[in-house]
Amino acid sequence: MLSIESILKFVHENLSNPRFKKLNEEHIVDEKTGIEFHMYDDWFKMTKGEDIIATIHDFTPTEQKHVWGIKQTVADPVKSKQKEANYHKDMAARRSHLAQLFEYPAPDSVKTAIVESDTVKYVG
Repeated sequence: MLSIESILKFVHENLSNPRFKKLNEEHIVDEKTGIEFHMYDDWFKMTKGEDIIATIHDFTPTEQKHVWGIKQTVADPVKSKQKEANYHKDMAARRSHLAQLFEYPAPDSVKTAIVESDTVKYVG
């Protein structure tokens, strides 16, 4: 079996190789193996077609550092800095939103359209 760490290190160090096609800031494809890397801010997985090959939980902490290196290499550094600078504020906003959904629940049980009450009649 090949060392998973060496595979991830190879990918990280060879992203400029035409073999690795950057689709966008969250996805690259290894055109030799057909494996797609899905690198989100809080999640990582590798797929081949519809099959999930591995997720972030399948890797050791050292291997995860290589995954993070790959993500940092393909991500826009300006956007990454903005996300890092706003991390705590964004996390607080998500937590507040979650708490509000439980504090003031609005079930999705309504299955029909609801007419707005503050509309103006169209006259042409």
